[in-house]
Amino acid sequence: STENDTNLLLYSGHDGDNQMFSFIPYTEKSDEIVVKGSYSIKSAHSGTWYAGVSGDPSTYKTNSPLLLTANNTDTFTFEPDGRGYYKIREDSSGLYLTTKDSSGFFDRKKVVLAEKSGSRACQWIIKKYGTNKYLIISKLNGYCLNANESKEGFALNIIPLNKASADRHCWSFTANKDITVSFNPTNGTSDTSSKKVVYGSTYGTLPEPERTGFTFDGWYTSETGGDLITSDAKVTAKDNLTLYAHWTAVPVAAMVSFK
Repeated sequence: STENDTNLLLYSGHDGDNQMFSFIPYTEKSDEIVVKGSYSIKSAHSGTWYAGVSGDPSTYKTNSPLLLTANNTDTFTFEPDGRGYYKIREDSSGLYLTTKDSSGFFDRKKVVLAEKSGSRACQWIIKKYGTNKYLIISKLNGYCLNANESKEGFALNIIPLNKASADRHCWSFTANKDITVSFNPTNGTSDTSSKKVVYGSTYGTLPEPERTGFTFDGWYTSETGGDLITSDAKVTAKDNLTLYAHWTAVPVAAMVSFK
């Protein structure tokens, strides 16, 4: 018998000739929306390790494994679908956590990055399991995201919940703070001096500065040189930053009018 009507009996594996089973507090849908937006995901087991992907974010790709990392440089956006499930997107790559690889094979243990899909392998259920602790459960099979080890590079997997060591399956979420973007018009004028953005989102609408005798070339990360920032560019800075207006002088002949 189950402990209550919402528990689901799941097969866990073999121990010699004996079969082992686990009861998981699992329902078909998440609790009331507990997360929405961009977060770092910390293991409750260690309290110091985070879910992430190894290497330079520019190299993240389909089938990159989800790992334990020593820092929270990787963040994830929880996208509720309105039906009690979540898509979990890695912010740098725009790819989603899944248990299905690019060949279409469902892996009941491995968690990797993949393109967004409507598959159950890309859907997750978030359940409260203590104070500021949550289970991240695969809709595919009811298995929980697991941090069984506390070491750099440990490949995170999904397994049935073991209540005797539940913290190995529990996670806490820390929301990304707002980042202030200041606009330096560089000898021009702008009606907007700053705005708030969130890491992993896009910059959104940017001001249009003016400067007599110059055409505006865009906002850049440095007063000279730097990277061009557009409204649809992703925010990769984790601290407040300043964008600088770049200008091109209008040729004098083009400014002369004749009556």
